[in-house]
Amino acid sequence: LVAGEKVKIKVVDAPGLGESILSDPEYLRMYENHLAACDIVLWIFSANNRALALDQTYLQRFKPYFHKMVFAVNQVDAIIANGWNERINLPKNSTKILISEIISDRQEKIFEAIAQKTTVIEFSAERGYRLQKLFRALIEKLPEDRRWLFDSLRIFSFRAFFPGEGRKWQR
Repeated sequence: LVAGEKVKIKVVDAPGLGESILSDPEYLRMYENHLAACDIVLWIFSANNRALALDQTYLQRFKPYFHKMVFAVNQVDAIIANGWNERINLPKNSTKILISEIISDRQEKIFEAIAQKTTVIEFSAERGYRLQKLFRALIEKLPEDRRWLFDSLRIFSFRAFFPGEGRKWQR
């Protein structure tokens, strides 16, 4: 790779599973057809949804791809009203405690499903909270023979990925 040369990244946002019993079989086939070719699989849980039985079922089905999965919980800024310190863009102490409980719960649910321990990263896409940690985890999960392509991203600013107006963390 030559300095200044562009590298393309292909990101596929797959449809959510569990949306409908009619669409799930088609989506599951799509997942099974494409997961083997992926370098990384990002599995996102919602902070406000404790119903995880379907996720556990899907994780059992996709257990062969566990080695390339990064798990995260989004919307941690929305778990408690007025639970965010707007001035410094961090959760208040009461919210930190709830986030910690949610992360522990998700780790337990993953373990129940596939009997493997894993890290779960909390973040808020809306506020840009912990996005750098999430992106770093994704880069570290890459196969070593492809990781070098993204070494320069280890020191990026997440703001570079969200140039638009209206994000709470850009105010």
